Amino acid sequence: MTNRTNKQATDVKSALDNDADKSGESLNEALIAGESAITDIENMMSELRVAREYLQAEAERVMHANARYTHLAKTASASARRISESMGKWRDDSSLSAPPSLAALQAPETQPEMSDE
Repeated sequence: MTNRTNKQATDVKSALDNDADKSGESLNEALIAGESAITDIENMMSELRVAREYLQAEAERVMHANARYTHLAKTASASARRISESMGKWRDDSSLSAPPSLAALQAPETQPEMSDE
């Protein structure tokens, strides 16, 4: 029986050592997989930082372009308003006559006669 007990003890010890080796290998594999996952996450975080910086720069560029456009639109509107007001005063002012060059064009005697040929 002693021989049998020793053999059983050896078998149990061998099985435990096998399990320990397998669990050690599993632990190493888990650590390697975890390290790989951490590296992937860090790479993704780096890419996201780059994307955030790009988007912030683009937002600033668009805000500046929008401000320039707003200024341009206000300036163009003010110019059009001044031109319109000037044209209105020119049309409404009956004391002003047409410039001589326009008066000559409007006079019937300066118009060339068309022949009926």
